[in-house]
Amino acid sequence: FVIEVRAVVAPTSADDAPLDLDVAASIDATEVTTLDMVDGDVDGAAVQIGDTALVHMMLVRGDNKAVLVSTWESNDPLEIVMDAESPAIPGMVQGLQCARVGGQRVITMPPEWAFGQAGQPTQGLPADTDVIIVVEILGIV
Repeated sequence: FVIEVRAVVAPTSADDAPLDLDVAASIDATEVTTLDMVDGDVDGAAVQIGDTALVHMMLVRGDNKAVLVSTWESNDPLEIVMDAESPAIPGMVQGLQCARVGGQRVITMPPEWAFGQAGQPTQGLPADTDVIIVVEILGIV
C-alpha cells in the first residue's frame, strides 16, 4: 500500500464547535454573504478556485439557528473541492473563496445556493429555508 498524507488535523469533539457565535438568523436572503469571525493567518494561504479546502463546518437552519450537522461533533473534517463541478453546496464554494487558513467564517445563503427550494427535510431543513454555514479553514490540501 502507498499512503499519501494530505493533512494532519488535531482531534475535535462537540465541545470544540463554535456554538457561542452571535450570528443573526436569516430569512429570505437574496445572495451569499460572508462574515469573518476569526481572521486567518495574514501570511498564510487563502482558498482559491482550483484548491481543495479542508474545513470543519456546522450546517445551521437560517430561520431558527438549529444546528443540523457538525463535523466538530463527528471529528470528521470535510474536503471541499473549489470548482463549479464540486459536489459541495454551491454557496459554500462561493463563500469559502479568499478565506485564510486558520480563519473562521460564517456563510449565509438563500435556498437556491444551498439545497434548492425543496430543502432537505430528512436532515431537518424545510423547503424555502435559508442556510447558515460556519466554517473553520484547517488547511488547503
